[in-house]
Amino acid sequence: MRRFAIAPSFLDPVDWISAGAVGDPGQRTFYLQARQGGEYLAVIVEKEHVAALARSARELLAGAGEVLTAEDLLGGDLNLEPVQPEWRAGALRMGADRRGRRFLLEIEPLGADAEPMRWTMGPGELKLLAVDAAYAVEGDRTRCARCGRRLDLDSVHVCRARR
Repeated sequence: MRRFAIAPSFLDPVDWISAGAVGDPGQRTFYLQARQGGEYLAVIVEKEHVAALARSARELLAGAGEVLTAEDLLGGDLNLEPVQPEWRAGALRMGADRRGRRFLLEIEPLGADAEPMRWTMGPGELKLLAVDAAYAVEGDRTRCARCGRRLDLDSVHVCRARR
């Protein structure tokens, strides 16, 4: 996959987006990734950023009349590896157009040596981001040996590998 030499200010629109974490619980690094065609970008974020992003994405979707379904939740925990971040984020902002059909994620760098990133997406991509962000902040969970998704001991696991 080709990477930008200098991070662009826009991916408009993304055709894939994800939030995730790598590493062991308590020592994980959280990140956001996006792709537009063959272009790939990733940034390091804090766990709190990802948790707030999951909440904001669900609120924006609800405001647009979109509801996350049980089927949507089966699509989470996606990422591209290896994660190759451009820089560390300082602040995230999300918004929507008046009709709630186009969403914007703005990512400000921590420090002044990089331009902010702005990624636009439709409701489908925002749903994936909301689901991935929720999975990323769940914490220490055992993973299913068949599909690799985290197992939550308080609920029933629906294995993607058995579909």
